[in-house]
Amino acid sequence: GKVEGRVEGKAEGRVEGLRVAVEVLCRAHAIDWSARRASTVNALDLEALEQLLARISADRRWPDDA
Repeated sequence: GKVEGRVEGKAEGRVEGLRVAVEVLCRAHAIDWSARRASTVNALDLEALEQLLARISADRRWPDDA
């Protein structure tokens, strides 16, 4: 119903926001932003995006295993 729709919409909004944040952080740290990396980011779920954002923020580089 309505509640489930709202919860799902909020989750999708968070995912999209994290995708944008990963790209912005990469560009801010002069990390190459390629179509391949964009595709990788677009395939990640909320938890994976949070982890990727934290790793890029801490290491200031794209993780070798991503």
